Amino acid sequence: MSEQIAIRIAGDLGSPDLVETLAYKVSGADLHSLMLAILKRRVAAMNSSQ
Repeated sequence: MSEQIAIRIAGDLGSPDLVETLAYKVSGADLHSLMLAILKRRVAAMNSSQ
């Protein structure tokens, strides 16, 4: 199920190779940093809308 969601998101973004790229071409540390940056932006957006 999660694989299907990831493929759908990649397609919606116009980057069909997004999952492959993040899985194999980005280091674990960089992927972790990217996810933290995304979460920080989402939290900031949630806080500003309240």
